Parts: sequence; structure tokens; C-alpha cells
Amino acid sequence: MKVKTMAKVKSTRSQGLSLVEVLVALVFVSLAVAMFTYFVDALRMNQNSKQETAATLFAKDYVESLRSKWLSFEDYQNLALAMPKNIPEGYDLEIKIKNETGQIIYAYPGGTATQDASLLRSLNLTFTNAQEKTLSFETVVTRPTPTYPLEDSSEPDDQPDDHESDNG
Repeated sequence: MKVKTMAKVKSTRSQGLSLVEVLVALVFVSLAVAMFTYFVDALRMNQNSKQETAATLFAKDYVESLRSKWLSFEDYQNLALAMPKNIPEGYDLEIKIKNETGQIIYAYPGGTATQDASLLRSLNLTFTNAQEKTLSFETVVTRPTPTYPLEDSSEPDDQPDDHESDNG
């Protein structure tokens, strides 16, 4: 009885990969590509969200700075402005301020301010990024009530002073 050893057994299979092995390899490669694509998209969305959040916070802060500058009627009428600083990275900014008739009284960049005392002002901040995605923020600000100096009223006081004494 002869015993065959593994070293002497010749394979009848030709050199190369079987169809099953190739299919399994393709499944692994496609899963790796799908996961890579998912992570790249997640990173891109995360970056876009950060930029949009920065633009939103900038718009909020800028509008609040204008509102605080326009607390007095004189500053509102003279269009006291806060120049935009630290514009979020990756965006171009355009600002338009219109009066209640729709006339532009200030435009950034490159605009000059026009004195205006209209009751309402519409502020529009538009951010545009390199992919031409646009974020637009709009709000309306009302004119503050003009403060006039109070006139000195010289009406007689009906109440007696504490220093008067009763003569019985």
C-alpha cells in the first residue's frame, strides 16, 4: 500500500484565481470604495456646515451691531454704519440696505451711504461661496422715536414742603 504525501500530489488546477475568489475580492474593494466615499462626503458636509454657521453668526452679529448703532434717531438718519470685519472664510459678502420705498441707500462693497430717515429699513446680507452657493439673510429695522428735550414745567407744586410748619 502506497501512501501519497502532499508534496507529491500535483494539482490539476491551473495557476490563477477562481471566479469565487475574484468576486469576493470585488465585494471587498467595492465596500472599501463606498466607505471612503461616505467619509469624504461627510467631511465635505461638515466643512460646509461650519462655513454656513460662521456666515449665520456673522450676519447676526452685523445686524445687531447696526441696530445698536441706530438706537438714536440722529445715528439712524445719518446712516451710521458698522463696516464688516472678519467676513467668514470662503465667502464673498454683499450688503444692501433699502428704505421703505425699495431705494438702495447703502451697498457693500463699494457703496456710499445716503442719509435717510424712512420709517423702515430692509437689511439684506448675501454670502456667495466658490461653488456659487448663496446664503441670504434679511431683516427689517424700524426707525427709533426721535427724542426731544423735555420742556421745564414750572407748574406750582400742590403738595406742601416738609419744611413748612403749622402755626396752630
